[in-house]
Amino acid sequence: SATSTPLFPSLSLSLVRMGDYEFMGGGSNSRRPAYGAVEEMTAQYSSYHVAGTEKKSKPRRSRGQSDAIHNMLSEAGLGRDHPKTSLCCGLFFLILIILVTAWMQTCVPFCGAKTEEKSGLWKKAWQNSSIPKDMYHAMDTTIDPCDDFYQFACGGFESQTGIKPDQVEWARAWDGIEARISRELRKEVEKDKGKAGTFYRACMDEDSVEKLGAKPLQPYLDAIDAIKDQQGLIGVIAQLQAINVPVYFDWQVMADPKQPSRYVLGLLDGGLTLPDARMYSATTHRDAVIRRKFQGVIQKVLELTGLPPSHAKAAAADAWSVERAIAAVTLPDDKLREARMSHLTMPALEKLAPGVGFQRIFAAMGAPSVGAKTDNILCKDEGFVEGLSRLLGSNSLWAHKAYLRFQLAYGLGSDLSKPFLKQGLAVGHILTGVEHQEPRWRKCYQSTKNNLPDEVAKLFVSKNLPPGAIDDVKELLQNIRGVLRKDLLHQEWMTPSTRKLAVEKLDDMFIEVGHGAWQDYSFKVLPHSFLNNTNEAKRWIIQRAFRRLSEPVDRERWGSMDPTQVDGSYARQVNGVFVPAGLIQRPLFDSSFPAARNYGSVGAVLGHEFTHGFDDVGRRYDAKGKMHDWWSHADVTAFNQRAQCVVDLYDQYTVDGKHVNGKQTLAENIADAGGVKLAHKAWRDSLDAPPPEADDQLFFLSWGQTWCSVQRKKATLLSLEQDPHAPDKYRVNGPLSQLDVFTDAFKCTNRAKMNPPTKCGGG
Repeated sequence: SATSTPLFPSLSLSLVRMGDYEFMGGGSNSRRPAYGAVEEMTAQYSSYHVAGTEKKSKPRRSRGQSDAIHNMLSEAGLGRDHPKTSLCCGLFFLILIILVTAWMQTCVPFCGAKTEEKSGLWKKAWQNSSIPKDMYHAMDTTIDPCDDFYQFACGGFESQTGIKPDQVEWARAWDGIEARISRELRKEVEKDKGKAGTFYRACMDEDSVEKLGAKPLQPYLDAIDAIKDQQGLIGVIAQLQAINVPVYFDWQVMADPKQPSRYVLGLLDGGLTLPDARMYSATTHRDAVIRRKFQGVIQKVLELTGLPPSHAKAAAADAWSVERAIAAVTLPDDKLREARMSHLTMPALEKLAPGVGFQRIFAAMGAPSVGAKTDNILCKDEGFVEGLSRLLGSNSLWAHKAYLRFQLAYGLGSDLSKPFLKQGLAVGHILTGVEHQEPRWRKCYQSTKNNLPDEVAKLFVSKNLPPGAIDDVKELLQNIRGVLRKDLLHQEWMTPSTRKLAVEKLDDMFIEVGHGAWQDYSFKVLPHSFLNNTNEAKRWIIQRAFRRLSEPVDRERWGSMDPTQVDGSYARQVNGVFVPAGLIQRPLFDSSFPAARNYGSVGAVLGHEFTHGFDDVGRRYDAKGKMHDWWSHADVTAFNQRAQCVVDLYDQYTVDGKHVNGKQTLAENIADAGGVKLAHKAWRDSLDAPPPEADDQLFFLSWGQTWCSVQRKKATLLSLEQDPHAPDKYRVNGPLSQLDVFTDAFKCTNRAKMNPPTKCGGG
């Protein structure tokens, strides 16, 4: 959706995952969708991997290409040349052949590994010559695949890949594709004569941005200073919300989960800068340090707005007190997930929260009739809006003014001068350890793509989406759907009535590949006016969202999905799978790749999306996207018993001594397991004859390398607390350890870690 680049974009990348709430997607980690709540489709997407419009990672460092034979000899201690007589040389090589032949009897499939006898394939000679070089170099063949398959698949990548100072993480496939797309499209955008080129060049005009400094904020700062009473406060809230600075709360236009043919205005919690409301009161040393340093950032930002240091320090304390008060009435994600939503009219909302002034705010923003005649306002947590009402009804206007001043400057800071960018980086460093700003060109390219996604995507699709690729992906998807259909028909634990409805839901699930209908951007884009351009884009997207409140839902509308996005998504409230052009790129997909490789990577990714329709959240939505109890009580009980096995499996995994939260990551873990299983069966079914063992192993290696990544330690710990996805290592090892077809392919013994005695789903 259209908005400015976040003040600290890499942080947004790590934290924002779309598709986390029952009735909405967006922002479980940031407490709101990435670009404000103005796109209804953001609410529906269950994101597979965050590699979309906020991706800011840099290319990983290059690695030398080593020869496999040289590696094998070096590992065996035979890689050096020594001067010998011809006889000695002959004897040497004769002995070498004998030794290597004997050594090969214990060599793992990917030669170059340790010679000690281990489980599975360590016990017999085998060579997989079908493994492409680009995959081989990412591996660590000293690791037993039956002991830790992720390390086996990705250990070489981890050992040879650094994280640049402006990166939070680097994912081999996802970031690699995004980086290539960015480099290619940068050149196209730079020379573009239309809106995209004008927008990009306005951002790159650093001289104008630096000369302006904080001046673009002045009209809003004047309005804040002029607040004399609660009515003035409400007026400024409306002004800031209209340019997508979500003070106090957030919102989005979305398909109604109870009546999916209509749009509703969803009220969301918001107004916080830190990614988790618990950080404002948690008693750990880490959280205390984050709070102390963050309050220092608040003061610095307020100084940039023109306050002298002594005033800024006092104002920072006031702004912090408001954020803490908002955090106190914000439900944690696990509680929010269980909360009951309510449909309200505007009069009912005003009665529930009279101190907020919702009617005046939305009328000023361009939606005067929302909730006037129908209950098309959706509230997930009534306690939150009641708490806001009490907070805004207090007499502490000076504190509210300090809070608004900070939120304005921080929220728009990414489009301002370097001192503002520096404070965004400071917050990123506090939370994730990132050290440097990204290059200006990347920021400007990303901002252009965020605000004019289709203008940029047209340049990409014309050169990077051959028609044959779309047909191949659609065939792959239909094969996976067919396997899932057979699987549902044979789920004996499901009652016949529920099974029938589940199959009908799958049959009604639509598939969109490549891109949707192109949209035209009717707002003006001016040279040398970067902040004005981003604000115009935000006003336009907000007005477009409000117009949809009076229209029926278009199920196949892509919404905030960007065709260049390296991701795949399932939209619960319209029951559709969306596959952007950015996803079907090397190394995740290529029509020339072996089928085993394509099915093991993008096939499993898209199988994951199909499975989201039947995970612990998706199963509550029927074929038309309506959320209701369409499963029998017995089926729900049986499902929960099976889901608990998955929770227990992931609860046992740890990173740096901290456990993965199996309940928090349940939906994604179910989808991962389903995706791999479905893709493998679909690939097998597409063949005329049983594949050779080597192809089975290529399939699983392709899945493993889909998730090769490195991440800063701070970001890893934050992800454990926030992310609805398990760490990448366990996205690989978790599903594979539950599949007999995997342990058969690698001949894992019953004692192997990747072959536990008890498996969820029976293997």
